Amino acid sequence: MKKRIISLICSFVVLLTLTACGVAAKNRSDDVRAKLNELEIGMTKEQVLRVMGKPYKRELYGKSEYFIYETDHWATVDQDKYTPIYLENGKVRGWGSSYYDNSIKQKIDADIKIKTN
Repeated sequence: MKKRIISLICSFVVLLTLTACGVAAKNRSDDVRAKLNELEIGMTKEQVLRVMGKPYKRELYGKSEYFIYETDHWATVDQDKYTPIYLENGKVRGWGSSYYDNSIKQKIDADIKIKTN
């Protein structure tokens, strides 16, 4: 009987811990999504970091830079889970997965044209 009670208590603690982790991740994602409303085209890199905080990931392509933030912790598709902010020469030029996809495609197309000429 004592082992059963200890087992139930341990199971409850594990369940409580996992639930707390999920709630914290959701709250962070909600907070980041709310902060996206404060972004403006032309903001400096420093202003973005002040408003948004540290990005989940950062990508550099020459003078282009992406700050990638987690905006939906539970999404199963990266396009829905993350929101990239595009900076060029240290200033915001746009944000969102469609903006990211289009600008990366243009970069790839430009690289192909340069290599074939």
